Amino acid sequence: MKHPMIIKMIMRRYRVTSKYISKKLGMKDGPSLSADICSETLRIDHMVTILDALGYQLIFRPKGSGPLPEWSYPIRWSDYQTEQTEE
Repeated sequence: MKHPMIIKMIMRRYRVTSKYISKKLGMKDGPSLSADICSETLRIDHMVTILDALGYQLIFRPKGSGPLPEWSYPIRWSDYQTEQTEE
């Protein structure tokens, strides 16, 4: 699952909008935050800031280190691989 989908799922779970996140971060609500949330090229510092506003944190851990806690969302390299079609 890619990070934009995870962020949107967390927002839906807590019933928050980009306006709420903007207010919590002390920014003006606008298209830039919504675009950041939907962007697959979101800078990691922006992602961490958005996750922090939602009450989440980014954690690095070794693969296969046991089951994830409830409401955890793994991001895998394979989620970002696009299939190339041969012509």
